[in-house]
Amino acid sequence: MARQALTIDVERRFRRGPVIAARLELDLDAAGTLVLFGPSGSGKTTVLRCLAGLERPDRGRIAFAGSTWFDAAGGVDVSPQRRRVGYLPQGFALFPHLDVRANIGYGIAATGRSREARIGELVDRLALAGLERRRPGELSGGQQQRVALARALARDPRLLLLDEPLSALDTPTREALRGELRVMLGAGGVPAIVVTHDRAEALVLGDRTAVMAEGAVRQVGPTLDVFDRPADEAVARIVGVETVQPAVAIAAAEGLTRLRVGDAELTAIGEWPADAALLVSIRAEDVILVGDAPAASAGVSARNRLQGRVVSIELAGPLARVRLDCGFELVAAVTRPALDELDLRPGTPVRAIVKAPAVHVIA
Repeated sequence: MARQALTIDVERRFRRGPVIAARLELDLDAAGTLVLFGPSGSGKTTVLRCLAGLERPDRGRIAFAGSTWFDAAGGVDVSPQRRRVGYLPQGFALFPHLDVRANIGYGIAATGRSREARIGELVDRLALAGLERRRPGELSGGQQQRVALARALARDPRLLLLDEPLSALDTPTREALRGELRVMLGAGGVPAIVVTHDRAEALVLGDRTAVMAEGAVRQVGPTLDVFDRPADEAVARIVGVETVQPAVAIAAAEGLTRLRVGDAELTAIGEWPADAALLVSIRAEDVILVGDAPAASAGVSARNRLQGRVVSIELAGPLARVRLDCGFELVAAVTRPALDELDLRPGTPVRAIVKAPAVHVIA
């Protein structure tokens, strides 16, 4: 059986617009679900549409599972139907005159009992029971999205392509459906590529993540590695690292490096030569805040204990993002109870604790 290897090396030019020049190669057997992650306009949807055969690159090559789908030099351009992909666009693209069952069953080659059984399976899996005879205009946006996903899965595709699959749902439904979609993708045995700009969605759905910026793939790897250890400043900003600061190496020994960051010092794992110009990135959830008194941090083994002062507080649901001046700008994420317990407000002195492994150095 052919490996589920995917090769993308394409360039797509838009008149008076951006140039998408994406290069990516990995084994989707190992990856399971690949997330294309990045801001709007970074080229994610264009890459997905080129994979589906809905857009033709200006140059390059696309291959999957040993089959070449597109090769500009060789004159190869396999039709979308022959690629056997399941494609779920942002806009649903449901047939307004067909009910739920007919929309799901559209294009299924089987007839009779096997066709009805497949439709019934997908109705149950995506919680559409009771809606089978409704037309798209009689459904909520979230229900329409589920029908569109069911239709994409109906023909047992070799590769599933999902473009912002949960974007039309309200927040509670989106949060509930993330886990369901993750389970479904894993159990279905179908390699999937999911486009999203939502960090939580990428973390839940992605076995691997490819970060895109300005039409190019900037970093590819296991999802947690990409989000925790970005390859450069642009990726760090895209994946939402709250603190990214320039740093200079002071000295290194025994696998650790002391760094000058603004008017403060940090210790990070790894060794870099003295005076090396670097960047440090620190996630807000990796910053622990304690009271200003030295006794408050007694017994804490972290190497980095920074004296600081609260600059501002931004409430975000159950969490608060606390912006600090610790000799450099540092952001911490704390719970609402912790905010009240520490009695934090602008101007409050506080100690910030950051373990050395949480200080990611970008060389």
